[in-house]
Amino acid sequence: MTSASPPPPSLPGTPSERPAPRRKAPSLQAVLWLLLLGLPVLLIGLVVMTGSVGNAAALLFVSVVCTAGIGGVFWLALALLIGWMLNLILPGPLRRPLTLPATGSDPMVTRLTTYAGRARQQGMAPERIRRDLARGGWSSVQIEAALADSRPTDSRPADSHPTEAQP
Repeated sequence: MTSASPPPPSLPGTPSERPAPRRKAPSLQAVLWLLLLGLPVLLIGLVVMTGSVGNAAALLFVSVVCTAGIGGVFWLALALLIGWMLNLILPGPLRRPLTLPATGSDPMVTRLTTYAGRARQQGMAPERIRRDLARGGWSSVQIEAALADSRPTDSRPADSHPTEAQP
């Protein structure tokens, strides 16, 4: 007769208990990444539309100077928009998250990390934990942060490893 494995710990927070997700402003690093993506595409587009680099530079210069800088805000916003669209279509390894992952200071994330740690202690595979949490409505960023925080460590001291018996 085989014994059944213990049931997984209950998922933290039912949808009614969880606060609505708050939209966080992008980090400065994310904004710089979007500008790095968008500015070259914007400049190439201006060169193609105006016919030469000189005409594109003149258009930028006149639009910024004649509007007392408001044109510069427009061009930067357009570059950010282009960068955001490019970030959406980039393959996974090149794509950057636009907000920082949730930290352990959030009580719901702390509960999520506790759940992931208990599930791992019971022998649940990380893939199953991901799947269960995704079904529970947690974002992939929160799930990955919880799994990273709950990664098991080898708590045994180095001298406690079994050794061969000495004759």
